[in-house]
Amino acid sequence: MKRTLIVIGFCSFIFLNFSAIQKENHFPGSDTLQNNARLKRISHFNSLNSSERARMMDEYSYSETGKVSKVSHFVCNDGILDRVTGYDLYEYNSSGQLVKILEYSGNSNNPQGFINLKNHIYTYSADGKKLKDYTEFPRITSFEYLLYKYSGDKVVRVEHYDHLNELVSYDVYEYDPSGKMMKETSYVNDNQSYSYTIHSYSGELNIKSDTYIVKTEIHLREINKTYDSGNKLKILESKELWVASSMASYVLRYEYEER
Repeated sequence: MKRTLIVIGFCSFIFLNFSAIQKENHFPGSDTLQNNARLKRISHFNSLNSSERARMMDEYSYSETGKVSKVSHFVCNDGILDRVTGYDLYEYNSSGQLVKILEYSGNSNNPQGFINLKNHIYTYSADGKKLKDYTEFPRITSFEYLLYKYSGDKVVRVEHYDHLNELVSYDVYEYDPSGKMMKETSYVNDNQSYSYTIHSYSGELNIKSDTYIVKTEIHLREINKTYDSGNKLKILESKELWVASSMASYVLRYEYEER
């Protein structure tokens, strides 16, 4: 059961950025331009009405061409940036597609103070669809990867493979006639479903996502999104509703640079 819960949490994390993948072929961390505004900072809070200031922040840096070049991760002291816990470096190909994210974590034993623990390597089809997200762990020479399957221009299945190239789990996505993702269902490799998520919209904006455990119909998680007057995502609140969940509730607040 513990392993299953971890997978449930991982699948829901993927969806936080999935709407951007569907519409603009963006990737996690690079969904940064909304209505002529560029993402500047994401602040992490324990709850929506928390009296404490942000406990963590992610700050975005850009290249001269306007693409994300670096994301720095901070621990905060009373809402003030305290120390860098790590950073991610973004690399693109000549077509402007994101092809690699290098993740560095703080390490006091390293002369530079950081160590490269994880890398994401992306491959595409000739028509620009993302086909594979290969994650390597250079310090332990291991890997895992995701394969993306399409129907037309829509991702309909994402398969999760481990370092033995064995299928661990997969997710299936369903859309309404207008192209909005309405449901995602997660399966283990024996084709047994263990969770599903229903997505709700206001117009074109995804405002709520509810995740349930298949066998018990337990309401595991609720994600609510709030947008500003320009339809930019401002607040994302993820609430764990089941006491046995391995995930924690959290709130993300987004800040933008007007362009």
